[in-house]
Amino acid sequence: MKIAIASDASGFRLKEHVKQVLREAGHDVTDVASSGRMRPCAITRRASFWRAPL
Repeated sequence: MKIAIASDASGFRLKEHVKQVLREAGHDVTDVASSGRMRPCAITRRASFWRAPL
């Protein structure tokens, strides 16, 4: 399964752990988190790119 994951700075350590667990379970994980220079609204737009259609 393809999974996109992101977090803000406060969730970075948890995100890294979750990525590892998902990859070990055989999933294709893409980290779409900001580089720290992006504004929150840009992160929201970037995350919406990965949202699957309902």
